[in-house]
Amino acid sequence: MNARECQYEQYVNEIVRSFAEEMKKEFDLNCTGDGGRMSKDVEEIEIIFKTNRQATIVEARELEVLITEKFVKAINAHEKIKPFLREFPFPASRAIVSISFDPLNNMQYPDGNVSHVFQGRGDIVYYAATDPFVGYSNRRPLIEEPYDEALKIVKSLPLKNPLVHEAKEHDVLIERLYSDFAKEMRKEQKLQFCYLGGTMPNKIEEFSVKFNAYKKSTIEQARKMEVIAVERLLKMINENEKLKPYLIEYPFTASRIKMRISFVDKHNYSYDEGLEQVDVIGNEICYFNTVPFDYKTYREKGALSFPLKPPLLAKEPYEKARGIVEGKSSKSFF
Repeated sequence: MNARECQYEQYVNEIVRSFAEEMKKEFDLNCTGDGGRMSKDVEEIEIIFKTNRQATIVEARELEVLITEKFVKAINAHEKIKPFLREFPFPASRAIVSISFDPLNNMQYPDGNVSHVFQGRGDIVYYAATDPFVGYSNRRPLIEEPYDEALKIVKSLPLKNPLVHEAKEHDVLIERLYSDFAKEMRKEQKLQFCYLGGTMPNKIEEFSVKFNAYKKSTIEQARKMEVIAVERLLKMINENEKLKPYLIEYPFTASRIKMRISFVDKHNYSYDEGLEQVDVIGNEICYFNTVPFDYKTYREKGALSFPLKPPLLAKEPYEKARGIVEGKSSKSFF
């Protein structure tokens, strides 16, 4: 790195550090990274934020545009960096702003909300809240729009408080229900929740839950734990009078519950043998075997040598499993 590059990288660091502090104070945004393209001059500057709040597309757009405009202003106001900028004034298309809306306690915000918004090179991309059964790496875009169009929309509307999410009534009800359910499962079955979410853009279509059980399990034990948890969640949903108007169907059934229990040790690693997880999806219970971790194979072939999903051991209709657990049937598929 030559003296010129050292000089403008120092100025970029000054801008990013100062801007991050300002955004933390003003909007409670936490800066988690920065970067850019600066091989010969300052072509792009990137800053990455996260915040523990919920956001709709409208709210995410407003916050993204507001932060981007402030970032552009901060860059162009820095006198010492001007000679090193690819163009001046530095445009929004070169000021890359990324904001993640991360829930507290690993609760996933319902589908229809935004998990991440990204602006760069003239476009804004909004990503859907992640399905806990899919994972962050498979998040899907909700919409994409030109930055200039988003800027016009924001300027044409009354500016709201970007710190506040205008929660719908069922947002609050769902959060309370999930909290109560997680406490019950932790107390009664020693299950530690990992992710809570669902599909709820307008009506409540699906609840999605992931738990860790810190012990080994047989199929019989896993079946019982899963059925007890699903039935308790359904009971809490269907007995909640305030939640009923928001349910896509009543009574809510097991076909609209996705639930996973993973069997892990105290370090959150799967055991070397036995069940790795049990899932309820689409009115079926599926039991998955652990894939033994082979260090030699890992060193030689890497992580991609292992399956992304554990092998299916067996499955059965949910109602059949419920009958077995409740003593109405003794016949098993295994």
